[in-house]
Formats: sequence, structure tokens, C-alpha cells
Amino acid sequence: MNRRSYLWLLLIAGLFFASASLLIGCKSEGRGVPSDGDDQPITTEARHLSVDEAKAIALRFFAENGALKGATDTDQISGIELAFAEPTSSTALRAASSDAQTDAQSSLPAYYVFNINKGFVVVSAWDVTFPILGYSEDGSFFGAELANASVEERPAEASNVLSFLGAYARSIDSLRQVTPVTKALRAAYDQAINGVVVEESLRAYNNIAPLLGNIKWNQSPYYNEYIPYGHPVGCVATATTQIMRYWKYPPRGTGSHTSTHDGKYANFNKEYLWDQMPAATLRQRNHQIAQLSYDVAVGLNMMFSAYGSGTWQYYVPGLLRDHFYYKNTIRDIYRSNYNTAQWTNIVYNELANGRPVQYAGSGNGGGHSFVCDGYSGGYFHINWGWGGMSDGYFLLHALDPNSLGTGGGSGGFNYGQDIVIGIEPNQRPNPNPDPDPTPETGDITPLNINQYKQMLTFRGGNRVDVGRGYTAPMVVYLKATDCSYCEHTQPSVELLAREYKGKVKFYSFDVNPGGQWEHWDFITQQLGIKTVPDLLFISKEGTFVLKNGVIDKGLNAAGGAKIFRPYVEALLQGGGVDPTPTPSGDYCKSMGRYARSTYIAQVSLANVNNVTRGDTGGYNYFSSKAIELTKGESYTLTLTPGSIYGSYPEYFRVWIDFNGDKVFSSDELVADFNTTQSNVAASKRISIPAGATKGNTRMRVSMKWGAAAEPCEVFDHGEVEDYLVNIKEKYTPTPDPTPDPTPDPEDDPYPVSYGKDSNYGYISSVYIGDMKNNSRGDNYASYINTHHITGTPGRALSYSLSPSFGTQQTYWCYWRIWIDYNKDGKFTNNELVASRYGYQQVSGWFTLPYRMESGLYRVRVSMKMNEGYPMPDEVFNYGEVEDYRLRIR
Repeated sequence: MNRRSYLWLLLIAGLFFASASLLIGCKSEGRGVPSDGDDQPITTEARHLSVDEAKAIALRFFAENGALKGATDTDQISGIELAFAEPTSSTALRAASSDAQTDAQSSLPAYYVFNINKGFVVVSAWDVTFPILGYSEDGSFFGAELANASVEERPAEASNVLSFLGAYARSIDSLRQVTPVTKALRAAYDQAINGVVVEESLRAYNNIAPLLGNIKWNQSPYYNEYIPYGHPVGCVATATTQIMRYWKYPPRGTGSHTSTHDGKYANFNKEYLWDQMPAATLRQRNHQIAQLSYDVAVGLNMMFSAYGSGTWQYYVPGLLRDHFYYKNTIRDIYRSNYNTAQWTNIVYNELANGRPVQYAGSGNGGGHSFVCDGYSGGYFHINWGWGGMSDGYFLLHALDPNSLGTGGGSGGFNYGQDIVIGIEPNQRPNPNPDPDPTPETGDITPLNINQYKQMLTFRGGNRVDVGRGYTAPMVVYLKATDCSYCEHTQPSVELLAREYKGKVKFYSFDVNPGGQWEHWDFITQQLGIKTVPDLLFISKEGTFVLKNGVIDKGLNAAGGAKIFRPYVEALLQGGGVDPTPTPSGDYCKSMGRYARSTYIAQVSLANVNNVTRGDTGGYNYFSSKAIELTKGESYTLTLTPGSIYGSYPEYFRVWIDFNGDKVFSSDELVADFNTTQSNVAASKRISIPAGATKGNTRMRVSMKWGAAAEPCEVFDHGEVEDYLVNIKEKYTPTPDPTPDPTPDPEDDPYPVSYGKDSNYGYISSVYIGDMKNNSRGDNYASYINTHHITGTPGRALSYSLSPSFGTQQTYWCYWRIWIDYNKDGKFTNNELVASRYGYQQVSGWFTLPYRMESGLYRVRVSMKMNEGYPMPDEVFNYGEVEDYRLRIR
């Protein structure tokens, strides 16, 4: 068979459900599969389940396996509702109603989708399949209103869901007409009504939690920012990038690629900053994710289109192997070459070894590529790449429980499937913070240099990479060793010491254009007999080449002259010089020797938000922009530990030199805590004493692995950062305002929040979506009856927020926007949609959830001046709060 017949074009426009990908079971077809009689037909007429029977199966399944376990029958019944039921012989999806079954067989539902509490379950309506086709304990299906919406108002992901649901109906319709009902199938339904819904053999596997966790990426919006004309990224690229985000690998790509489809070009030789790529679905622009999405899409020869971007999944192994340093064992295999048991074992084995599987399958309407990343009780977890929509657990062979034959079956879904397996980096993350640490002071570790030319690369002025990735401080010793090139005799150490004098040279060159060669003769000291020449040099930044000198006075047994090239040994030592940088301003030294593995990724306080990557050599002083703090005020300090390998116990300590004596004393320790979540921000409130010395001073942030550091400590793993701080007097406004203690004119449950003084600054304009409001400023203002924002579920809204100031001086303004999605009369962290700061206008985007119901929602816009971000129920000193309404159509 032609190989290309297996390579279905994977287009977003025609997507299918994971179960649907294996909906067509294969018959025995003389493949030598033994039969125990369960696969013998007992009837040629398929039986249809009523909505009540299907509901009973769904309830029992969740009671035994899902979130309803342990609930009473009354609780279960009250928590379930029919969301969809599609006619068996029609591809037109219709919203569920209480009367889903009609007299005409052609209009009987092919399946039922029930929302149960916060999850959903898909139940087949015909006994030609397994009863439970898929489920999720987290995230309900969208309702009838969204399904019946026009194409223009419906998010692309909803259309995709409707497409693969249509594939369910077509496949079930085909099966019920041509597939006899076996004893096993009929028994499966009888068992399902009694709470047994999957083969016992499948339950023998251990459960595997979804490997991707909270990674829920999409094809748009924001992901496609660099895609031409705003077309979708493409499902193959989205699945691949999600797996790359899971590994957070590589730190840098290699090479480039020109698309064979349209000639678009991608250069992979760039850094990929994984810690700046959030796992959750984007609600605003993100350059790093957009760039990665574009690079991968072009590398896969994506055919971009407004109707769906597509390519073939078999391009994935070559891209990851050749340009992103993934293992050579990565490969693409096809369902048609394996029986059901073999296929299931392959997928499970990948997950058990911590490797997500990129899965693709095709049906009548096209194909889709997604990620299989977990397992539970016979069902595999699927991340569809739609921002979390419809993610859940599904059977890989939903429509043929007893199929053991190689290949497919009558419908063709099996041979249309392929998976990419073996996806893992060449070097998987190591559980130790530094898997190959440099020697401690005084320890010497040799690195043999037995070639005529050896490269040594020095970076940052105080670290050296020797050979392939060996990292050490900048002190390097050279020592002569016995010559292995002598023809008749091994010269003694004494001979080498004598003959090496003046012979070993160290040549260096500047790799930058126009650089000049330099060379030194290190062995110039007088060497005595039995003295091994230990030669010290201190590196400077650059790339250097070590060349073994050629000695022409070797001695053989007969005393004749011989030429030989001896080995030279480079010894790396942590002692000899003090590599610790000295902070300016007479502050004591402190640093982490090895900040490559664990480092300070982010420090945010007041007006400064500093993001670094651990490339400072263990210490840095950030003085270009002062942190502005006010006496007597409190601020939120946010610190994020970074790691290139995993999560470790990191201990933070922060001091501020309040009295300006250039000493960090115990009473100036403002934060002291530890965290085990690398790359996850942690926040603490700190207070500035009213008696602090006004003017410039210093803040020290110390992060040490395993234990808390002292302010002047030089430790192994971690990093130290100093910051310039400017402490100011507290505002003394004149006149002193007397704000209305209850400025919200409405008698409603929403928390009171306002700025005590808006004379220094207030909100002058708020533009959100199609709503524009300009105002003169109050402590609090309610516009819920006069200014409405219009929104659509799943669509993005732009915003622009501007302050005005009552004096000629400008101040830092911290903005936040909340939307009360659940209408419970309060604003929570999950309802925070925007956080920005600046001293002028700020702007951005946020995306409304797909499952928002029509109606009115309260929106709160808060601006707090100079004191950090506001809380939704906070009464703060300077600024303003305004409330609006959002109308969802």
C-alpha cells in the first residue's frame, strides 16, 4: 500500500474525537486470533438506549469512577443534565431536549453527552460500541446556546468539537448497519448499567496523572501572533509545542528551515525562555510562546489558512531531532501495523516512562493531532490543544472491545492513526541542582588534554567551560605529565620538567572580528629536578586554544634525539584567587558560586520588576533604576526561584539597609521564607519603617539552595542580587481629604474599595472593548447603570487605562481589572483578568472564558498609586476605583 495513503492531512477544520479515531473496530478476518465465543454474533439488530438508560450508565460510571463517588442517588440525579444528543443518521448537531428519542430510527441519537457537576461523560446510544466513550471530571461541555450560535459568533474550538462529535454519529451509524452485536458487546452494556464499564484487564495498569498538568495551549488568539494574516497555528504544531513546554527543552535550538510549502523561513538558533511561557491558556500577548509556535509551525511545513492550518505529523520526529536536540529514538508509528493490545501497551509504556505521546487520527472530515498524556482505569487522558476545552479521558478502541486483529476495520479510522513516540530530550533533567559541580576550594580534578589543540571557553570573566560543558572557576593550572609519544622510553617527570621549560605555550585569540592573536610562555620559572610545573593563569572573557608544545630533545635508550609531543593536563581548582565580586559602595561580599542550575528568576517590588536567567555569575547589582519606597508604607514583594533541572528547596532572605550604614543587620531583614516550587512566584508583604533614613540605600536578595544564607555569605548553589533603593518621605496632602466612608452608592454585596485621596492622581479614562469612559476623578465611582461593556464568550477584549495627576509630578500607577464570573458578589484571584503598572497609559488584552452564560457581570477597575497592586476589597491611600458592567450576548 502506498505510504502516503496513511498520511492523512491533519487539518483543524475537520477534527475528530479520540474515541472516534478508533471507532471502527477490526474483525478477525482470518488473522489467527483465537476465539472464546464472545465475539460470535448473537443478533444482527443493534439495540438503542433511551436517554434514561444512558443517564443511568453515566451516573453509575461517575459514582464508581468519578467525582460523584460516595454521593447519594439524590445528589447524583440532581447533578446531571443532558447537554447534547446527535441524530444517528445526520451530521447536524442538535441541542439536547427532554425528548431526545423519536419514533423514527433515523433520528434516534447516536450518543448522549451529559454534564455532571463540573465534568461530562459521553455515552454511546447503540450497543455496537463500548458504553462509555469518554469523560472528564474537570470542565463541562458547552451548552445548547453555544452549539446553536452562528458560525461568526462561535469560537473555532466549539466548531471543532461539533466536527468530531459528527464523526461519532457517522461511525456509529455505519457500525449499527453492518456490525453484528456480540455477546461481549451486549455484556458490556449490561455490566455498565451495574457500574462496570471497562474490561477488567485494563484496570491492571497503574493510573498515570496527566503529564502536561496545567499546560493548556491553543492555536489562537495570541499563539498565532506571528502567523501570517492571523491564521491558526495548526494542530500539529500546537501538540508539538505543548510537549516541548512539558520538557522545557531545549534552552536553544540549532539550524534553520525553509518551508517546502510556501518558502517561509525559521531560524532555530535562538534562546527559548521556557520560564516566560506560562502553562495556562494565554489571556494576553506572549512573545516567547508566539515565536516558538511560529518556528515549530514553519519547521513542520505548515500550510497556513484562515479555514485551518495543516500539515503531516510525520514531520515531527525530524524537526525535534535535527533542530531541538531530542533523542534519535523518536519515531512515528502507524496503528495499522499493530493489534489493539499491542497499540495500547505501546501508548501506556510511553506514559509510564514520563513521555507524552503525540497522537493523530483521521476520519471522514479530516484529521487532528493532539497529546495523549495520562491514564486512568482503562481510559487515556487527551489534551486536545484547544485551551483545555473538552480535555478528558477516552478509550483508544471505543467501538471494538474485542478487536485483536492487525489493522483497521470497515470504517478506516484505525489505519488513519499514527503516534510519535520516544519524545524526550537528549539530556533529561537531572534531580540534582548541579549534576557535575566544580570542585570545592583546594580540590583538584584533572581534565586530560591529549590532543594537539584543545578549546577552552571563558564566559563572564569568572567561569570557564573546558571541553564539552565542564564548568569551573577561572583558575586553571597546567601540569606536564609523562609523554605517551616517545618511541623507546617514557621520559621521567624530571626530564619533562627540564625539557618543558620555555616550550609549552598558551595561544589565545579573540573570536570577535578584528581580534588579535596573543600568546604567552608560562613555563619561565626555574624548575628543579622532580618539580612538576604548576602554571597559573587567570582567564579573561573569550575563547582560547591550548596547543601542546613540540619538544625536540627527547631521549631514547641509545641517547639519540627524538621528537615527541607530550600530553598536557589541565587542572581545575577552586582556590588560588578569590572570584567573589566585590559590591560597590563598601557593602560586604555575598554570592552563589554555582548559579547556573538554581538562580533568582524574578524580583518584583513597587515600581521595579526584574527578570533574569541566572547568567550573572552568582552576583549582580542592579542600579540603573531605583526601587521607590515610602516611609511607613507596606508593599508586596514577589520573588521567583529559577531552575534548569527541576524544583528544589530554595531559601530566600531579603535585607534593606534602612539606616544607611552599609551593613545588613538582623533588624533589617524584611523577608525570610523558603519554597520548593521552582519557577513559581511567591509573594510577601514588607513594611518600611517610619524612621528609615531618607535617600538612596541598598536592598539585598539572597537565594540559597537547602538553607538560609547570611547577608555576607559566599555559598555554593544559588544567587545574590543587590538593588538600588530610594526611600522617600510619606505624602502629607493638603488639605487632608475626608472621603465618604461608604462611597459605593449601591446597596449590594460587593466589597467596598476606594482610594482615600484622589487629589494626587485619579482614573481619567477607561476603554474596555466597545466601552469608553472619561471622567474627572473620585475616590470611587460606579458606572454600572450608564456604561456597559459588550463581550462574547471566547473572544478577546482590548483595554486602555489612563491616569491624570493633580500636580505636575507623575507617579507609578498600579492597575487591576476583575470580572465577577460566578456572580457571587466578590472578586477572587481567578477572576483577575489584567494587572499592569506605569506612570502613563497602560493597555493590553484579555480573553473571556468560553463557557460564560448570557447576562450582566460586574467589572472592577482599580488604580493604586506608588504602593503596589491593589486588592479588590482594599481601601488604600492614593488612587481611585471604578465599577462597570459587562454584558455577555
